[in-house]
Amino acid sequence: MTEKIPPQSIENEMAVLGAMIQNNTVIPLAMEILKTEYFYMTKHRIIYQEIVSLYNQGKPVDIVVLANSSDLPSMGGQLYLTILVGSFITSANIMYYAKIVYNKALQRQLINASIKISEMAYATDEDDAEQTVIAANQLIADITNNASGSVGYSTTTDDKSLTTYIEQVEKKHLSGGQISGILTGYYDIDYMLSGLQPQEVTVVAACTSMGKSCFITNIANNVIRKGSPVGMFVLESSQYRLHNRMMAMATKINSIDIGNGRISGEQYNDIVKSAGEYHDKYAPLCTLAVGGVTLETITAVAMKMRRVHGIELLIIDHIGRIIPPKKQSREQEIAAISNHIDNLSKKIDIPIIAVSQLSRKVSERVNKRPVLSDLRDSGTVEQDAANVILLYRDNYYNSKSEAGNITEIIIPKTRDGRVGMVELLFQPEYSRFVNLSEARYA
Repeated sequence: MTEKIPPQSIENEMAVLGAMIQNNTVIPLAMEILKTEYFYMTKHRIIYQEIVSLYNQGKPVDIVVLANSSDLPSMGGQLYLTILVGSFITSANIMYYAKIVYNKALQRQLINASIKISEMAYATDEDDAEQTVIAANQLIADITNNASGSVGYSTTTDDKSLTTYIEQVEKKHLSGGQISGILTGYYDIDYMLSGLQPQEVTVVAACTSMGKSCFITNIANNVIRKGSPVGMFVLESSQYRLHNRMMAMATKINSIDIGNGRISGEQYNDIVKSAGEYHDKYAPLCTLAVGGVTLETITAVAMKMRRVHGIELLIIDHIGRIIPPKKQSREQEIAAISNHIDNLSKKIDIPIIAVSQLSRKVSERVNKRPVLSDLRDSGTVEQDAANVILLYRDNYYNSKSEAGNITEIIIPKTRDGRVGMVELLFQPEYSRFVNLSEARYA
């Protein structure tokens, strides 16, 4: 059986390169569509890469300059460059040539992806089939996301972006100035952040034992009680512990007593009643509780939660437990995770809360109150976040602290709100964070 030749168009690759050499003004047009790897022939990739490099440096691109490149003599040198220049009719057709090269490249990528998917399917155990489906979906998604020709933008003259903006302003105006977005249920936090907005990531960070998981579980609890479904990845705990916290919050029964079974019959009935309310009365809380998960799984499951249950908020606890793509350093791995989560918030069009663990070095210094720069040790987490919330409770370090169980909610960064600090009362026995202020939405 004759092996099939991958989709390619050598003549159009030559036409693109020839037009770019002959008329430098069309180089940026080709760059809008083409990447180096889109060229089928190796020497065409090298020539294209050299053309783009010279153009980005502000240098002229012509046969003589290109022929002096260290890589090009072995590719045919000046003679081949001359052939390229003679291979097109007019540089005015550059976009037509480039689009053909682009489409052929996408075809090859699809073929390669299908081969990988087939190999994975044959190698998959019956228990891992679902993970294979997730990986296969990600392979196809990567082709779409990396396709330069699929990148679009809006304009004020011929797009709906301004119309959408005016509609949003009108909606806020008619609401009487009420905060838009998802409300955390903590009045001062909602006031400071102006609500959690779609396509934005809020990072919640603190040192160990500050109550990060309790805090975000309280937020999830508040949101579903208001009728908005929530998705939650519990990567450092279990489904049982999550439910235990929620029942303690709802019933004000000591969470340790619930976990140990040291409860009265009346308290048991209260727990059963509360569980029934979560089942029948409130919006769904969709959870995946696992010890570690890949970015591909997070994306696939989050998209399913959004499609099936209409989640309006996604919580990831915490990003340090995500299995990262292999990078050169831990900082690069965290940066890749942070960037992926930021892109996911835009893809599913809802706010995301991502929990991050601060370094133990913070607890070792004299002033243990966290600051924004402490988060910068975690790659680009701080840069990608629209909002940053830091938790600090003084009585954890100082048993004689007059603050008691007051937790400082420090907001050192917010894209469209107010920076500052608010206080909540932490009730550890009930896994609860409680408002200390009256409701205000000014």
